[in-house]
Amino acid sequence: MLKPFTYQPFTIEEEIMHHLMLQSFSLKRNGLLYGKLGIAIAFFEWGRRCNNRVYTDFATELNKDLPARIDERVTCDFATGLCGFGWGVEYMVQQRFADCNRICEEIDQRVMAVDIRRMNNFSLESGLEGFLHYILIRLAGTGSQNKNVMPFDDLYLKDTYNRLQSLPEELISNNLHRLKQAFISCMDAGSSDYKPDICSFTNDLELNGKEDILSAKPGLADGLAGKIIRMVHHLSGHKYGLS
Repeated sequence: MLKPFTYQPFTIEEEIMHHLMLQSFSLKRNGLLYGKLGIAIAFFEWGRRCNNRVYTDFATELNKDLPARIDERVTCDFATGLCGFGWGVEYMVQQRFADCNRICEEIDQRVMAVDIRRMNNFSLESGLEGFLHYILIRLAGTGSQNKNVMPFDDLYLKDTYNRLQSLPEELISNNLHRLKQAFISCMDAGSSDYKPDICSFTNDLELNGKEDILSAKPGLADGLAGKIIRMVHHLSGHKYGLS
């Protein structure tokens, strides 16, 4: 005799993930903070945490929908542009979610074409802080893989070093100050305490029920993907690194 079917309601995490599955491929943005890349990382993180290939396979398919080459029209900013996109790709490589960092070599060249000596915007979204996150994660990846070829040439690294040394301390944020120290340490001592922390780009989204999930934005910085990342890191007892 068959046992009667017992309805098992979705957990809040399952509600979020299924809602993101329905939304993801129709998104126009591809970037880290507000687009498909950040959502793909959330699926990789949650799938690994739950040991559930449904989520990691979905993340792999979502990755295939991302551009394989950079568009010359895309800016280098972190919020919606190449620095954020490259940071996310390098993060996936370092976490062994994917092997797709060739695109970062193109991004390196675009980043070096920006004159960092004259950059007076210090923000994460569109300025120096975002550039430093990208530079540092690329340098960290090079060090961890024991590569002899640096992602940036000596002149660019020297220009970055000099620009950071000239920053007026009273005008920069605590985050930018820590990134500055990490870069200078990397150049002076050959080591850095920069730890790529995806959670530092998220907001603590409050969800009180299914209606909140349905009305929430999908992204990493402002929505459901960021909520999933925070859940993963909370369950893992993650200690935030330098951000």
